[in-house]
Amino acid sequence: FSYLKKLHSLGVNRLSIGVQSFDGDVLVQIGRLHDSKEAVECVKQAQDAGFDNISIDLIYGLPNQTMQIWKETLKKALSLGVQHISTYGLKIEEGTPFGQNPPENLPDEDLCADMYVECVKTLTKAGFKHYEISNFALPKFESKHNLNYWKNAPYIACGVAAHGYENGVRYENTTNFETY
Repeated sequence: FSYLKKLHSLGVNRLSIGVQSFDGDVLVQIGRLHDSKEAVECVKQAQDAGFDNISIDLIYGLPNQTMQIWKETLKKALSLGVQHISTYGLKIEEGTPFGQNPPENLPDEDLCADMYVECVKTLTKAGFKHYEISNFALPKFESKHNLNYWKNAPYIACGVAAHGYENGVRYENTTNFETY
């Protein structure tokens, strides 16, 4: 909590939190280090620290994820009072743990498409603007960073594994915390 308060006092005005799912079994299957309760607590602590511009990331198409689990994740996300929600379909890349050992019980393409449609319907009904294919925001809370991509404008990478773009060149910081 003190870390979040310090960030806020330094002028950080937006947080993006990688929740991915609010289903405990799904989180375990995808190897996340947090559980649903911790994700909720992180959002609440950020709000208590003074943040009023919070984004959460969610993923659909995860192993053993059903439409009901996805609907419950969306409902939980809306109950938290966040201002921005990014939703991504699972994409398995070569060289990743899932790429090397694909999980079983992935939803098929039709179910994933239905999950996306459900997301659009649920979030827009709740007042979120669907301003990019994967992004939904309450009015005036669109991600300036995301919109910056479309303008091909520069941005600086701050933090471990962060990506930046300057002078027409995209770059990323080291993923090693000690090296960073």
